[in-house]
Amino acid sequence: APPESTLPLPQSAALAIIYMLGSITFFLLIRYSKALEKAGEIVYDNASAVFWMEVCKLTFSISAMYYRTGKFLPVSVIKEGSWRVGIYYAVPSFIYAVYNNLTYFNLSMFDPGTYQVFMQTRVLFTGVLYTFILKRMLTSRKWVALALLSFGVASKYITPALQVDIRICFMLFQASLSAFAGVYNEFLLKKDIHMDVNEQNFFMYSFALLFNFGIGLSTNPTYYTSGSLFTNWSTVLILIVINGAVVGIVTSLILKFINVIVKAFASACEVLLTGVLAAMFLGESFTFQDFIACSIVMASIYVYYSNAK
Repeated sequence: APPESTLPLPQSAALAIIYMLGSITFFLLIRYSKALEKAGEIVYDNASAVFWMEVCKLTFSISAMYYRTGKFLPVSVIKEGSWRVGIYYAVPSFIYAVYNNLTYFNLSMFDPGTYQVFMQTRVLFTGVLYTFILKRMLTSRKWVALALLSFGVASKYITPALQVDIRICFMLFQASLSAFAGVYNEFLLKKDIHMDVNEQNFFMYSFALLFNFGIGLSTNPTYYTSGSLFTNWSTVLILIVINGAVVGIVTSLILKFINVIVKAFASACEVLLTGVLAAMFLGESFTFQDFIACSIVMASIYVYYSNAK
């Protein structure tokens, strides 16, 4: 089994805090950009935003590797033959490409607080993957936590008429992609522990560039053929790209040097914070029912990951 952590607690906590605050800011910025887009103040393609995020992350990985080792990754992966292993990163890279594009789509329909609550169902999907695909048995404590999580998510939309917004299926689909990619990516990152994290990220981000460009070209070809990919910039889009790139790099470090549990704890804490901050800065609705749903979801995440093997 891979080691639980290779970083001391202070560094692990720092990564988790950066991830949490960065994720909250990222979701708020996207929601704000969608409001500006609806008002006709800015125009941008979702896949293009993800594309430029991947450019930033790829540039960082190449630069960091060159600074630390003197290796120029686009050349060294060919000369040393590590591209044979790198091909396997195409799978999680494609999943994350779809996942990242769904983030923009879902935040155009739902407020960040609601989005965060439903995205925690990735823990439920992760539990199912571990049980039925990896054949790892979950304890009764974990099953109770998953049941609690399901109730917390459902309580977000419980009404006297028991009406359900069919659009939540898109968020559930995105959460399932996150679970599958997270488990698969953690396995890959720790399987080849001898490979530098920047080299692993080089493969992830290179494939992501291709996939996102393909998604954008197929969904909004005019945006790309007209050159808008390079010219349609705004302050909020620049902030989204930089913020998203930082969160992506920190996430890869968490998966490499700590584990997905630390990331899950940070995600649990950000559930309530996202709803509160969205209400404060964006004027989104945050009701007592929202507070109860967030609290139940946070508790379920804690129960799932604490003191249980």
